[in-house]
Amino acid sequence: MPVINDTDLQQIADLAADLALKDDCDILAQDEGPLDPLGGSSPSYVVTAIVKCMVVDHKPPQEYAIANQIVGEVIKKVSMPLGTVVLKSGLLRVKGTIYKVVDPLGDRHRMRCFQRQSSL
Repeated sequence: MPVINDTDLQQIADLAADLALKDDCDILAQDEGPLDPLGGSSPSYVVTAIVKCMVVDHKPPQEYAIANQIVGEVIKKVSMPLGTVVLKSGLLRVKGTIYKVVDPLGDRHRMRCFQRQSSL
């Protein structure tokens, strides 16, 4: 007989999520919107879900020289409740900061994200 049963394990997981996931995260999906007279569209983003999350540094900020310009790169790790689905093409907004999803980290509720410097 296991020392911790499934119900106890779920309660521990819920407690850990309640303690760690303090920030509200807007999950944004691209909405193409109507076509303009030239047949193009300007993409906009709509909130598809709001979940609790935690944003931590994945590695220190770095700078690169690209085309004779200094370009900064800030990568964060975002954790969300188990079962949260975020598309790789999506954006996340936490405390007003926009993050572009880079890739999931082995499961669908943790991902690496670039911090965007522009607002939507």
